[in-house]
Amino acid sequence: MTTNIKFAKQIKKKPDSGHYSLGGEELDWISCRENFAKIFNQHQKGLFFSHEPNYEERIFAFIEKTEEILVRAALQNINKSKFYKTNLNFATWIEPSSFWMKCPMKRSLFTMLLRCGSFYNFKNYEEALYSIQYSQSTKKALQRFLYGFTEFQLKNESFEGIGKGWVSYFANKDCNVICEKLKPPADYLSDVKFLFGEEVLWA
Repeated sequence: MTTNIKFAKQIKKKPDSGHYSLGGEELDWISCRENFAKIFNQHQKGLFFSHEPNYEERIFAFIEKTEEILVRAALQNINKSKFYKTNLNFATWIEPSSFWMKCPMKRSLFTMLLRCGSFYNFKNYEEALYSIQYSQSTKKALQRFLYGFTEFQLKNESFEGIGKGWVSYFANKDCNVICEKLKPPADYLSDVKFLFGEEVLWA
C-alpha cells in the first residue's frame, strides 16, 4: 500500500461496507456491483471502496495475495494494483492493474474480490475467498481462474445491462461451461494439469 493519501469529500451519511464510488466533488456511493459496472469501464483510473474503519490493509493484502497466486499459476507478469489510504478511515482509493481493467468480466470479479478482502485476517485466504454468497456460488470458476485460466471467452453474449457479470455467468455452473468460458491466456506457460474431485476442471 502506498504512503500517499488520497483526499475524498464525504458530507452525506457514511455508506455501509462494500460500496463503490468513482469519486468526484463528493463521493456518491453505489451498493450494487452490477449498477456500478455500468459506469466502471476500462477508461477509469480507479475507484473508492467502503469498508469497516481501518480495514484497508487487509483488503490490500488480500488482493496482493490473489495477484501473487495468479503470477505463480500462469507464470505471467501481472502488474500490481495500487491501494491508497484516504482521509476517511472507511474508504480506500484503488487503482486496479491493467490485468483487471482491460476486461469487463475481470472488473466484475475484482469488485467481488474487494468484498472478500474485508474478511481476510492475513492468514485465512481461502476462507476469505469464499466468505460471501457470490464467491461461494462461483467456487469452481474461481478455482479455475486462480490456476491461470484467466481469459474469458465472449461469444454472442453482451455485457450491457444488469445480470452480465462474473456471478451471472458462473454461479452454480458445471465444469463444462466453466472450462468453455475460461481459457488460458496466449502467454500461459504452465504445463501442470490439475484435478478437482473426479472431474478434470483445469485441463
